[in-house]
Amino acid sequence: MSKTWFTFLTFLLVPVFFLMPAQAMEPMAEPEMDEVTAGGFSSFSWDNGTATVNLDMEVRTWTEVGMFHAGPDPDGDQVWTDVDLGTQSTDLVLRDFVFKARFNNYNDPQNRELLGVKLGFQNVQGTVSANFQALSREGHGYRDSPGQHTYTFDGDPLMLHFNTEGDNPGVWVDFGDAT
Repeated sequence: MSKTWFTFLTFLLVPVFFLMPAQAMEPMAEPEMDEVTAGGFSSFSWDNGTATVNLDMEVRTWTEVGMFHAGPDPDGDQVWTDVDLGTQSTDLVLRDFVFKARFNNYNDPQNRELLGVKLGFQNVQGTVSANFQALSREGHGYRDSPGQHTYTFDGDPLMLHFNTEGDNPGVWVDFGDAT
């Protein structure tokens, strides 16, 4: 296309766009809303001071992370380097995201206290590999140093727990029975 044609089309089409009526978002009418359906994608519950949000979602990934560091002090409860979530040939599949917040004295705004937060996926398939310089894993030790390791998940959870109470507050992971 020559430069002349391009210039001609530009001058012809630009005014057309300016003459078009603007389109704005408008609320849907009641009958239109009746046609919208969805199901099973989320739920919210409140039980004994714990708020839980479940999202029926699936994530597939192969992700490389240089470093993951979490914890209340510079040493870190979690220090992972050269992290691979999944592999180049097999994605890590994460299903059923959950977020939980646990409170003490929830009904008393003056004394309400957040005790902990848990978030992650309840059903994971695949591998997580890293040099685990510090790994605080529920039921397996606080700030262990297993070194380079690959954990294999077969329907196990992959959850982060931010805990403010007990003998070992801090950031914990739950890998279920992943080995």
